[in-house]
Amino acid sequence: MISNLFLTAWRNMRRHFSYTLLNILGLTLGIATSIIIFLVVRNELSYESPLITGKPDYVEPELLDASNSDETRRGGPAAAPLSLLPRPQPSTDPP
Repeated sequence: MISNLFLTAWRNMRRHFSYTLLNILGLTLGIATSIIIFLVVRNELSYESPLITGKPDYVEPELLDASNSDETRRGGPAAAPLSLLPRPQPSTDPP
């Protein structure tokens, strides 16, 4: 029974090839557009997720004083305590 339906559909697709091609191209374009819109909306909404969850994606590195050992460093290797940074040496060149 179902094979008769597929056979009839196949005959109609062969008989009306231009309409079949137009329908398939329209369906392909519609699906592709829907996927692109979905991806753009998901990307735009992802920027507000730290505001909703309360957890920021990135924390600014803080330069901490070495005498205050109670605080922890939250920035990785770029956030060195001030006492570990090299001090600028005065220039010995004449002006």
